Amino acid sequence: MRTVGVDLAVQPDNTAIAVVDWPADRARVVDIQIPADDDAVLKAAETADKVGIDCPLGWPDVFVRFLRSFHEGSHAAIPPVADADWRRSMANRVTDLRVRDDPHLNLRPLSVAADRIGLTAMRAARLQALLAEKGHDVDRTGTGRIVEVYPAAGLVHWNMNHRLYKGKDNQANLAKLVGELPGWLDLGDHKTLCETSDHAFDAVMAALIARAAVLRRVTMPSAGELAAAVREGWIAVPTCAIDDLVGKGGARTFKDDDEAYLAWQAAHLDLFVINAERSMNPKTMVLHRASCGKITGAPPWTGSYVKICGTRAELGEYPTARPCQICRA
Repeated sequence: MRTVGVDLAVQPDNTAIAVVDWPADRARVVDIQIPADDDAVLKAAETADKVGIDCPLGWPDVFVRFLRSFHEGSHAAIPPVADADWRRSMANRVTDLRVRDDPHLNLRPLSVAADRIGLTAMRAARLQALLAEKGHDVDRTGTGRIVEVYPAAGLVHWNMNHRLYKGKDNQANLAKLVGELPGWLDLGDHKTLCETSDHAFDAVMAALIARAAVLRRVTMPSAGELAAAVREGWIAVPTCAIDDLVGKGGARTFKDDDEAYLAWQAAHLDLFVINAERSMNPKTMVLHRASCGKITGAPPWTGSYVKICGTRAELGEYPTARPCQICRA
């Protein structure tokens, strides 16, 4: 398996790409590129099972509606009172609020609507469009080829320092942080670069979080958050220990009787159904989701048994469309 992490910036000079391979029980950084232009990002993404991008993948729904309405000369989206709640909803996506309200993380993601990161998000939007044109499943909830990551959240969850390691004045802290990485992660010839470039380090962190996303060990949008996440993007925060990224503790194989997964799937059933209706034909069914389990008693398969594995779905005698992106079965 291969994951790619992208520390995206407005300009290529401050953009870094880390490529990490995952043989059994260990991980190896095989390449770090900095600077990195769009072509480099796309080329790396083509070789990866999952790409973690450190950048918002969309804008807040409320903000988009406000801009569209105001641009067209309407004041319908402007509330009578511009209170703190309105400003909060304008500046923050649903996923930003989930992170902000998590007392364990105690983080405040930059506002894609109100901060300079909005310029970087414009570049990310172009990259998403180019990947989609190449036929890749680009889903802003993180279940396709790419996933939105937030290295600071990964560092906090994995009990590592997430402050004062950026910039030339903090290289000593950065080198110490690199020293805290687990022994199973082989930085190889790229260790010095990670100790001197926070962009390179963040790209490696993005690749680690992408691995957690592949293993389904990240936060997912709830049923009430899902519709917004499809448009706005979703920050995948790790939910596992960092050592669970390798070895037997990492992979989760969902069985038909896996109650935890079936409960999650039941809460998100509409997403599976909508995606299937959008992408299937009478001979082939393709679900652009990385999941294994069953759906019963729900349209369009009422009374039928459906086993979903990655991007492959089987129903009765219908042929499979393509192999699962995770298990390759």
